[in-house]
Amino acid sequence: MRMKRRTVEILLSLLPVIILIVMLALVIRAFGSDALNGGSQVSLLISAGVCSAISLLYFRIPWKTLEESIMRSVGSVTTAIIILLMIGAISGVWILSGVVPTLIHYGLMLIHPKFFLVTTCIICAIVSVLTGSSWSTIATIGIALLGIGQAQGFSSGLIAGAMEYLGAPAGKCVRISDCTTAARVTDFTGGAAGIICSQSAKGAIIERCGNMAEVTSKNHYVAGICMNVKSTTTITDCYNTGKLFMQDQNSQGGEIQTNCRGGGIVATAADILYTDQYLTIENCYTAGY
Repeated sequence: MRMKRRTVEILLSLLPVIILIVMLALVIRAFGSDALNGGSQVSLLISAGVCSAISLLYFRIPWKTLEESIMRSVGSVTTAIIILLMIGAISGVWILSGVVPTLIHYGLMLIHPKFFLVTTCIICAIVSVLTGSSWSTIATIGIALLGIGQAQGFSSGLIAGAMEYLGAPAGKCVRISDCTTAARVTDFTGGAAGIICSQSAKGAIIERCGNMAEVTSKNHYVAGICMNVKSTTTITDCYNTGKLFMQDQNSQGGEIQTNCRGGGIVATAADILYTDQYLTIENCYTAGY
C-alpha cells in the first residue's frame, strides 16, 4: 500500500530547529566553554527526539520506517566513524607511550623557528599522502608539531593553518564523497564551483556530492560540481540544483562575454584534451540554470 505524502507546514518544520537554537543558547549561557562536555550533545538528542515525535504522532509514520532511515544514515558514515575511533586510539597510544613528547624534544632541537611553518607544511603533506588521511596526520604528528610551535612562540592559528594548507588537500585529494553545498559561492578571479574549483590529482573520485547553492563567477568559468578538470577524474552520483551565474568583470550591464563558460556538473576539461587523461561522468544530473 502506497503511503500518501503530507505537506509539512513551515512552522512545524522549524519547530525542532527553534528548540535546538534555544537549548544551545541556554546551555552556552549556563556552561560557557564547558558546553561541549555534554550539554550540546543533549540538546541535539532532544531536538532529534522532537523530530521523531512529530513524525510518529503527527504524520503517523511507522517506527520501523524511521529505524530503517536511521540505519541507512548511520551506515553511510560508518567508515568515517571507524577512522575516527582508530585515530583516537593511535593518538592516545602516542601520548601515553611518550612518542609525542619525544617528537617535541627532538623537534625543538632540529627545527629552527625561521623554517618551522614551512617545515610543518611539508611534513604534514608527506604524512597525509603516505597515510591517505589528513585526520591521522593532525591527530598524530600534528599534536607534536603544535607543541613544538607553541614552545617556539607561534600561535595555534598559524600552526593549524600550516598543517592544513597542504596536509588536508594531500590526504583528501583522491576521493571527495557525500558532500553538499548549500551556501552561496562567489568568485572574483578565475571561476567558481559548488564542490571543488580545480581538480588536478590523477585518479580522483568525486561521488555522491551535490550543490544546491547559487554559484557566481565574475570571470570565466562556473560549474555545479567541479569547475576545471585537469587530470583523470571520475564523477558519479552527483547533482546540481543551484543557479549558475557568469559575468565577465569587463562586461557592461551584466552582459556575458564569450570567454565565459559554464556547466551543471563540469565547466571545462580542456587541459586533458589530446592527453592520456580522461574524465568520466556517470549517474549525474543538473536541474539548475
